[in-house]
Amino acid sequence: MSFLNINSFTQKLLNAQLLRRKMFVSPGTVNSLRLAVLLKEMGFIIGFSLFYISDRKFIKIFLKYKNGFPALKSARVISKPSKRIYLRFESIAKFNPNGGILILHTSKGLLTDYQCKNLGIGGEPILFIF
Repeated sequence: MSFLNINSFTQKLLNAQLLRRKMFVSPGTVNSLRLAVLLKEMGFIIGFSLFYISDRKFIKIFLKYKNGFPALKSARVISKPSKRIYLRFESIAKFNPNGGILILHTSKGLLTDYQCKNLGIGGEPILFIF
């Protein structure tokens, strides 16, 4: 799991929304593509598309706004290479009492906290969206 890609992707997303951009471009790594799919499913972005420039893959993210405000208000990277955190599925609810969305890296890929509870699996919390 490359945390640099997740950190970079999250910062580009938040910065683009602060500047009221309609879209932004990020390197098309596996993790950024998985995160884009999850954000689309949760309704935080309109969509995304892949394109290539001289054999390098990039992903174009189309941002979503509701009444002029960004759909994604804030996001924070939780587990970092310097401090790794792992949660069993019983402790996911304790970790997320505020009602935000927690994205975890599991053996099944990137999943939300709700999906992890339904599957009965834990993982490494990557991103907290609130």
